[in-house]
Amino acid sequence: TARPDDADAHFHHGNALLRLNRHALALGDYERAIALAPRHAKAWNNRGNVLLFLRQPDAALASYGCALSLEPDNPEFLCNRGYALEALGRRREARFQWERALNQKPDKDRIPVIKEKLANGLTPATDKPTVYEKPTEAKQGG
Repeated sequence: TARPDDADAHFHHGNALLRLNRHALALGDYERAIALAPRHAKAWNNRGNVLLFLRQPDAALASYGCALSLEPDNPEFLCNRGYALEALGRRREARFQWERALNQKPDKDRIPVIKEKLANGLTPATDKPTVYEKPTEAKQGG
């Protein structure tokens, strides 16, 4: 378990739990990280990821909003916000978020995913809630 007073320890423990599909436990760790460090943008983002896994897109959207209030140009957060909007049926807003994410130079491996969502994410065949297969990881030192 994470040290009770270490936000990063809770964040990383939450990531490990998320990889194990222990969503409720991961959510608890992200919430503890946020309680200890309310400006921990990656914890807010990953809390949103868990909430999408738990089929709570409204709550996920609010969590991504908190992450983006701290890092407004983060392409991963923008992309995730698009997924939450898509899950809520707000396709035009989702598309806007994905376009913003592309303009912020996301990681190379995310570009094809975002482009695919822009090209096909709004068709009836692909209009389903989408979540990252893996959680957004904290960069080294953060």
